[in-house]
Amino acid sequence: MTDREIHDAFERMKPDEAAKARMLENILSASQPERTVHRTGWKRTLLLAAVLAAGLSVATAAYGTDFFGLWSVGVRDQEIYSPIEVEEGVYVPGTEVVDEVSMQGLMGSPEYQAAREWEDFYGTYDPDGAILAEAEGYVPPPEYEAYICYSQEMLDRLDGLCGKYGLALLGPSTGAFEEEDLFDHVETGNVCRGSREVGRHYFTWGYYYAGGSYLFEGRFVWTETDGRTADYQFNRAAKGYLSTLFLNVGDLDDYEQWEYTTADGVPLLLALGPSKGLIFADTEKSFVTVNVLGDWAMGTFDLSREDLEDMAEGFDFSAVP
Repeated sequence: MTDREIHDAFERMKPDEAAKARMLENILSASQPERTVHRTGWKRTLLLAAVLAAGLSVATAAYGTDFFGLWSVGVRDQEIYSPIEVEEGVYVPGTEVVDEVSMQGLMGSPEYQAAREWEDFYGTYDPDGAILAEAEGYVPPPEYEAYICYSQEMLDRLDGLCGKYGLALLGPSTGAFEEEDLFDHVETGNVCRGSREVGRHYFTWGYYYAGGSYLFEGRFVWTETDGRTADYQFNRAAKGYLSTLFLNVGDLDDYEQWEYTTADGVPLLLALGPSKGLIFADTEKSFVTVNVLGDWAMGTFDLSREDLEDMAEGFDFSAVP
């Protein structure tokens, strides 16, 4: 089967809108049940935001890392909403405590500290939902669309964090359903064009911000297998911007982790757990998180260390400044 035939086959397997919403929700954490719903809703709004043009400017990356295992990636305990199945198909409200890692930068970075302060504020703000109820239908100004805001106090807090840590707001996002569309509007090269010896990456959909931050979902297809695949989410956080995403990783004690350097010399932190794999890159202008989900359509996860390293080589991390 040719590359074109493989690509066309996976194009026909692209997830529908409901599946996209479920996959995106997998990377978002929430502290209260009602806010879980609003996170998904806001992201759908972001995908409809107006296009902001940004020139393509690929810089030479200066590589270096301060990884000291996953604990350097801004780990925190978080109680999240987790429905409990009491009988087949019947769920009741429930919570669980999970480990979350930063998707902004290493612990101690301005981006990480600002995100933690925002989450600490957000977790205790409007505990009974009264302010949210009064703000029904509220739409924040475009520059605040990347955040969950429904009052002037929340906007002021974001402005204060940006001033304190020298960061800028992300602004509105633009949806991208073609690989070229995304990479033509961000300041990195096409990260999907890595080594073709081990496999190929196929872009599914994503969104980007004018400052160069972006998230996209894709599928990796191994070369020497009968169509074995792994779905993933690739997040590039441009340094100097306030991002508030954290990634639910379950229990860090369940992960095997190791440092890995790609063939073109980019140091990475890799981690393999029972239900997901993680790839981190910390460069001069970027913090990259790859959330590897396994075979999403089949609901299976069966990856080895070698598989995760293959996926890492399939990306061109040298294209991320």
